[in-house]
Amino acid sequence: MTEKKKGGVVLFQRGGPDSAKAVEAFLYNLFCDPDIIPLGPLGVVLRKPLARYIAHRRVQAVRHHYDEIGGHSPIRLLTERQARALEAMLRPRIEPRVVVAMRYWHPLTAEAAAQLEAAPLDELVLLPLYPHYSFATTASSLKEWRRVYRPAKPPLLQSAEILPFLRASDGSFRALSPLRTPTWIHRGSPTRQTTFDRQGIRFWNIRP
Repeated sequence: MTEKKKGGVVLFQRGGPDSAKAVEAFLYNLFCDPDIIPLGPLGVVLRKPLARYIAHRRVQAVRHHYDEIGGHSPIRLLTERQARALEAMLRPRIEPRVVVAMRYWHPLTAEAAAQLEAAPLDELVLLPLYPHYSFATTASSLKEWRRVYRPAKPPLLQSAEILPFLRASDGSFRALSPLRTPTWIHRGSPTRQTTFDRQGIRFWNIRP
């Protein structure tokens, strides 16, 4: 019987605070990203104080939005469910190890990298789950991965396959498509509704 290949898959997402207390720290991590606020050479001095200032100024308003959907972001739970579904789909073909790498909150990219560094993988696939490519989403997550990932097999760092988007003809689309399609959470009275995406960002207030 042929031994199955050992394959790793990393699901990248922005992440979101898992409690009301985590909102300010999440915002700090977000605004500390040089791909969110490019400061050039001044970033060495200004980046952390500026991120701390913006996070402190915005925390109450952002926390209020999360309070309207239960006090936290659902993105971790939903992404981890998708990771387990993808593992189940891949298991007949390979020995899969699917991990979640959030850019700005736990499980952070470094935590995901640590899970895979000692794993005896034959192949590695990097799968951003952002709805589109930009420097502040996919590019930022991939740069952070390359910065923190130190595999037992160094060639995996260079040879990892990157899937920038999902194709309808790809079998994995069935397992992951719910993360690529907006899931709306509605809160409010019959005369007023607030609409959120699954990361807890308010899009608009609906007035019938």
